[in-house]
Amino acid sequence: MTFKDRLFELMSETNTWNASISRETGISKARLSGFISGTFKPSCVNLIKLADHFNVSIDFLLGVSDIKKYGIYRTADAGSFVKNYVKLLKDKHISNRKFSSSIGINKSNLFLWQKGSLPHAETLVKMSHEFGVSIDELLGRRITNE
Repeated sequence: MTFKDRLFELMSETNTWNASISRETGISKARLSGFISGTFKPSCVNLIKLADHFNVSIDFLLGVSDIKKYGIYRTADAGSFVKNYVKLLKDKHISNRKFSSSIGINKSNLFLWQKGSLPHAETLVKMSHEFGVSIDELLGRRITNE
C-alpha cells in the first residue's frame, strides 16, 4: 500500500478530513490534498505530524508495514535520528561513505542531518531496510504509556 492510500484509509477510518487535520497538525489543506492525490511527497516532519495525529507508526503510514501499532509515539529528542544513525553504522561496522553508496545517497547528508535536517521518506525507507530496523526506531520514536 502506498502512503497516499494509507493516509486516505486512516482519514476514512477516523472520519477526519483535511480541514480538521490541517488545524491539528499545521499541515496546509492544499498539502494534504496533494498527499492524497500523490502530487506531493511528505517531508519527514510532516510524516511525524501525521503519524502522531493518527497514533500510528511511520512504517504503517508509509505502507512499509501492515501492522498499525496504534499508540502515542514520542521522539526522544531532536538529535535522536543522528545518534541512532551513527550507532547503527558503528554496530554494523560500516562507514558513512560505504553506507551512503549502498543506498544511493550523498555522503554529505550526514553533515546536513547533524545540523538538524532529516532525510526524505524514500531515504528513510532505504535506510531502515538496509539497517533492518523500523523507521520509527531509526528516528528515535517510541510508544509511550501516556
